[in-house]
Amino acid sequence: MRGLDYYTRTLFEFTSEALGAQSGVAGGGRYDRLIEQLDGQPTPACGWAAGVERMLLAAGPLPRPPEIVDLFVAHADKVPAVTRTAFELAHSARHAGLAAQLELAGRSLKGQLKHADRIGARYVAIVGEGTNTSLKDMQSGEQSDTHVKNVIPTILRGSRLS
Repeated sequence: MRGLDYYTRTLFEFTSEALGAQSGVAGGGRYDRLIEQLDGQPTPACGWAAGVERMLLAAGPLPRPPEIVDLFVAHADKVPAVTRTAFELAHSARHAGLAAQLELAGRSLKGQLKHADRIGARYVAIVGEGTNTSLKDMQSGEQSDTHVKNVIPTILRGSRLS
């Protein structure tokens, strides 16, 4: 600790080996005679200080929380109309407050479903030609065919697929 000369009785310091030579993170104690040394009246006192930057450095990198994906929008065909419908569904889902991801990597349908499972998506909407869409609950494995306009309300209700 720096300035030990003005401390009296109790003092403390927290250090971290992660910081190297400048290992002090926080410290403090009693300094009952400090005010007297500065030509003031005898005043009992105590205090402490901590370095926010040093605490953050000592903590190291924090784990990132897993990203929540409410809806993964897959598409079975690479037809421009299907791709547009998938894009519009993802956009509408985000506008409704859902975390949505859209297939952009050109994977097969099987690959898209594996990816959705890997990222922990709650639902997968498989967009087909026209307004044909299948909605799959990834936790229960239930899947049902529905109109593309029913996908978001179904997810927002959190109702079981049927």
